[in-house]
Parts: sequence; C-alpha cells; structure tokens
Amino acid sequence: MGRRPSKNRGGAYRRGEIGREAMGAKRRIGLVGYGKLGQFIADAIVNDESIAADYELAFVWNRSAAAMEGKVPAELQMHEL
Repeated sequence: MGRRPSKNRGGAYRRGEIGREAMGAKRRIGLVGYGKLGQFIADAIVNDESIAADYELAFVWNRSAAAMEGKVPAELQMHEL
C-alpha cells in the first residue's frame, strides 16, 4: 500500500485564482543561521524587488554575531534566540 498522490495542487494563489494583492500582508521571514544559505536568502529578500514584494526579513541570528557585521542591518540582527 503506497501513498496516494495528493489532489491538492497548491493554493488559490499558486493556481492563479487570486492575485498577490488579495494575499494580504507580506510573509515575515526569520533566519536562524547566516551561512551560505542564510546569506543567500537574506540578500534575496533585501535586494530583489520581486521577492521583497512578497517577503520581509524579520530577523537574522547567527552563533557568531561578527559574521553579520556590515552585512545585515543592526535592527535585524538578533543576538539571543
């Protein structure tokens, strides 16, 4: 007995039934870790207008706060989880 494929093909937004405006507020993203992937995601949210239209960077945490210095705005740096 295998798993049946889901009949859900994504939400109404993905299917194109409603537009971006109807989705409401931006999704707030918090990053735990500022390695290669964290840096890529943070950079994309902050610098890419098409991504920034849907997402907002809430915070970035990293074990070493020094890694974020000069790269992540101070108001977005979280020093304790």
